[in-house]
Amino acid sequence: MKTITSPRCILKQITIDDAAAILEIYSDTHAMKYMQSNAISSLDEAKDLITKWERQYDNEDGFRWGVFLKDNPHRLIGTIALHYWDKKSNVIELGADLVRSEWRKGLAYEFTEPVVNFAFTELKINRLELRCDPRNIASVKIADKFAFTFEGTLREYVYVERKGYLDESVYSLLRKEFKPK
Repeated sequence: MKTITSPRCILKQITIDDAAAILEIYSDTHAMKYMQSNAISSLDEAKDLITKWERQYDNEDGFRWGVFLKDNPHRLIGTIALHYWDKKSNVIELGADLVRSEWRKGLAYEFTEPVVNFAFTELKINRLELRCDPRNIASVKIADKFAFTFEGTLREYVYVERKGYLDESVYSLLRKEFKPK
């Protein structure tokens, strides 16, 4: 997997050695509130997620980078993905998660920018989607900052055990709208 950098971050492959950090991110029930899955609760579940992401990469279905700070390159603080890749239609979805201690520092915007560039310049995709719970203000702000177009909200679109039916807002950025940075 290609390593990508931003001014403060290094995006690189996640390994089993990062399982404790994955557990920290995905076991936080507050952070998971707007996710289309439930919080995990064990190191084994964290390892299963890593294995799933490795399989997606091996099958060329998507990419999930670990986000590390340059000044602490061994501490995983988040993940960012290009996943649900539909190669026939040339569409891929963007998603990111960040440990709560790093929220509100501008990091998500910073490390998202090179991944958006990667999607259009290296993968040559035509359509980049960002899908999120409409109450997830942080994700909505990312969509706005990158000039994604709000296409609407799919009402009660996905069912998650213990959460029920959830709405999903859809944003997109097309190749013809993309401005490389």
